Amino acid sequence: MPTKDVDLRSDIHKYDDLMNDLMTKNTLKDWWFTNSSHEELITVIMRAANKRANVAAKDNTKFIIYDRGGLMLEAVCIATIACKEKCNLTEANTIYNSIIEKCKISIPHENIRILLKHGHSLEDSIQTSLMREHEYDQVYEEYQKLLQKQLQIQELNNKYTDIINVTDKS
Repeated sequence: MPTKDVDLRSDIHKYDDLMNDLMTKNTLKDWWFTNSSHEELITVIMRAANKRANVAAKDNTKFIIYDRGGLMLEAVCIATIACKEKCNLTEANTIYNSIIEKCKISIPHENIRILLKHGHSLEDSIQTSLMREHEYDQVYEEYQKLLQKQLQIQELNNKYTDIINVTDKS
């Protein structure tokens, strides 16, 4: 497929003024894990995701690829809540769903939902995710563990149309 037929949609922070400002000032992590409320975090993430999803496709586009789709962003929100509250993923999912319902937040859902796995086991995925960072702290490590577990739950619940283990690719 020629690349002109593919529209690549980048990180959600590029679609939201607050997130972009936090990235520019290098304060996103503090806001994300400390300063934001759960409601604010979810609202901002999904607002950015919906803005990205609603950008008109380029002429001749046959396929749009998102860097993190709706399911991944749901997992990110749930893992962040669990990390901040020091609760399990079931409790975090309940908090997440109550906020989505209360605030009437829409989540973009793509027709094709592909999970790119970073390893054959949960532990492999966690280690690979952590290795991508130049440096990380205990909060980020805990967040990655929770995120990879939530992605595994989504996978086991058949939320994805396709699963690709990137460690099998050269």
